[in-house]
Amino acid sequence: MTETLTQPAFLVTFALIQAVVFLLLIRFLDLYEREPLSALAIIAAWGATGAVALSLVGNGVVLGLLPPAVGETFGPAIAAPLVEEAAKGLALVVAFYLSWWAARRFGFLELEGLTDGIVYGAAVGLGFAFTEDLLYLLNVADERGLEAGLSEYASRVDFFGLGQLGHAVYAAAFGAGLGLATWSRSWRGWLGFPLLGLVAAMMMHAVHNGLPSLLLAWRFGLENAAAAMGGRSIPKELFAQMQATAETANATSKVVDYVLVAVFVALVVLWLRHQRRVIREELAAEVRTGLLSHEEWVMMPSYWNRTKEYWRLLGEGKLERWRLLRRIHNELVD
Repeated sequence: MTETLTQPAFLVTFALIQAVVFLLLIRFLDLYEREPLSALAIIAAWGATGAVALSLVGNGVVLGLLPPAVGETFGPAIAAPLVEEAAKGLALVVAFYLSWWAARRFGFLELEGLTDGIVYGAAVGLGFAFTEDLLYLLNVADERGLEAGLSEYASRVDFFGLGQLGHAVYAAAFGAGLGLATWSRSWRGWLGFPLLGLVAAMMMHAVHNGLPSLLLAWRFGLENAAAAMGGRSIPKELFAQMQATAETANATSKVVDYVLVAVFVALVVLWLRHQRRVIREELAAEVRTGLLSHEEWVMMPSYWNRTKEYWRLLGEGKLERWRLLRRIHNELVD
């Protein structure tokens, strides 16, 4: 049993299942108009393939432009946030542009608002994280052996933890900016919200990648930090001190990651409360005109009440009524 649990195929399969579960949970947060699974799969596939390919090239270019000591110490905190967030964001820009084009041509906007941006951003981030973790497994296994590669992989995927959500949270920040831009009526909003989201994504990514390097450089100097990060020989006593500092920094970085995920969830919950209030206020006019009954108005903002009604109709075999009611609720939300 233990041998099976440490097999690469088992770990990779488990990581894939975990990524899919995370994506479904994030999609579940969109209580009023969930995005099609097919569209989310396409966005996630871009994150796992196209975004990774662009990042491999772009990271190499940016690292080559940095001075050697800076590149060894802060390279991952400079290159990765700039290149990877842009590569992931490219799919979101294309998706929102196509949605805008469809709205102009057919009269409906599929991707709009904060929630849609968060869900699609998380999808591309989870796809990217899955492939990136796999590449770390292969690279470390090639350099130091399979056991070291599996250990690195397990620490990055963070089985039953939240480590795999880092890229999802970063990309969701940019997605949220794009989503808010769809509601803006000025060019400042069209440009400002996505730019703010992209900067937030890059900053969070930079903090995650650069906190250990920053503490090492601040305490021991740039040259010593570069030597340690580059694997060069340094005095034994100094190495022990730097290793202790790096371990503390890594632990702090993990706490920051958990805080970011908690903030992400809290913001989504607050946004859902805002959505519920807007739906209730905007549909009050339909109740006054008699278009909507008071019972339906009470049901609409409540996910659990709507779900209970759907299950009641399904249990009674009223499939057509169930489909019709879901369509009506979607129209009311729009």
